[in-house]
Amino acid sequence: MSDNMEFPTKRMRRLRKSPQIRNILRETRLHPSDLIYPMFVSEKLGRGDVEAIDTMPGQFRYSVDDAVSEASRLEDEGLSSVLIFGMPSAKDELASVAHDPHGVV
Repeated sequence: MSDNMEFPTKRMRRLRKSPQIRNILRETRLHPSDLIYPMFVSEKLGRGDVEAIDTMPGQFRYSVDDAVSEASRLEDEGLSSVLIFGMPSAKDELASVAHDPHGVV
């Protein structure tokens, strides 16, 4: 090893200046704000109706009205993201309801 190698006198901190970059570079952690909660919303359900999804324990279908209050409850628990899966009341071969601007999602 060479004798002329010196310890750096200046440490580069440019990657730690902004909070966004610090969040990307920090140690690995799992926090509720990192999670995305799947929410299933059905047009067939009425206000106050919740339907359990048998193939997905702990998951439920919510009415359009109740989905908002459920998302608010999840936010209060620390979850900041929800992915909405809409379940329209009618389906056809062309999936025309998926493009409806007044649809479930």
